[in-house]
Amino acid sequence: MGKVGEGSYGVVTKALDLHTDRVVALKKLKCSEGPSAHLEGLSHNLLREITVLEMLKECPNFVRLLDIYYHPKCYPEPSCFVLSFEYAESGDLHKHVQVQRSSISAKGLIRAPQVDFAFVRSIMFQLCQGVHHMHSRGIIHRDLKSANILLTKDMKVKIADFGLSRLVRQPLQPMTKEVQSMWYRAPEILLGNQKYTYAVDYWSLGIMAYELIYLKHRFQGTSEIDMLFKIFQEKGTPNFLTRKEYQEDLQCRHDELPHVEDYVLIDQSFKVQFPRFKGNKHGLPKSRYSEEPIPNDLFRIMEEMTCINPRKRMTALEAMQLMLEENNRCASSKVQCYKSVKRTKTAFI
Repeated sequence: MGKVGEGSYGVVTKALDLHTDRVVALKKLKCSEGPSAHLEGLSHNLLREITVLEMLKECPNFVRLLDIYYHPKCYPEPSCFVLSFEYAESGDLHKHVQVQRSSISAKGLIRAPQVDFAFVRSIMFQLCQGVHHMHSRGIIHRDLKSANILLTKDMKVKIADFGLSRLVRQPLQPMTKEVQSMWYRAPEILLGNQKYTYAVDYWSLGIMAYELIYLKHRFQGTSEIDMLFKIFQEKGTPNFLTRKEYQEDLQCRHDELPHVEDYVLIDQSFKVQFPRFKGNKHGLPKSRYSEEPIPNDLFRIMEEMTCINPRKRMTALEAMQLMLEENNRCASSKVQCYKSVKRTKTAFI
């Protein structure tokens, strides 16, 4: 029924399941080739994705894995595994942002409806709900980005692509730095840290919130160093400690470093000396795609989920509570406004 997407993993196509008469998305995964390929079986990433999806199947915010097929080698096509997923009719969040941007003319005039903050809040709440559920199961995604967030026809969020996810163990074990798309990558990973936490997913959520409101990426670096420069120029250059220095200061010289939690860990081998940027003291500008000011809860999510220090970053649960409070406040305000209008009409009559 047509190709939906393609990447290094393989190809995703839209298909009709003749047994259930439902539309599905088939993810065709490339298998290794060679004389011993038939002995290798499922790849590590594929096993990880299947395991994680099985653990998260009770939550509606994750794409549902329906079936797994093995397609034997048939010349000229190599053998492959095919995963059958539920189909998301509205595509992914990245395409949604592109459609929103395409509504702007060459002169920058808006021809379509402006950014709907209620829609942004709905998407972010569902994302935070899914991420909180995932983290409560001890799973870190490590590749959250708008292209991996699928939307159904009624705009329900489905988090997908768990090829880089893994279970987090305590105490923290070193993990690979080759995770997350660069524009969504948390600064602690960019700084070379291998012992990172769930906070790397919170950073990606904050970046996506910005993307939904400003319809563009927040930090568009051309390299890892360029990404760090752009982040520090806006957020300010933090104070750095190596993990060894941090542990020594925390245990032995705490009186000399009273705010040790304010320091950001940096890998011992990191040799770059960053300029002391003070950061943007004026905060985020108003979105050019909306005449209304950015709601306080969404503004705080963009800022506090992208805090450079991962220990101070807003969590998914805190973001959910903040959005619920704002939603209740708006609902209460509308009720009060309705009662005021009703009293005015009664007095007029």
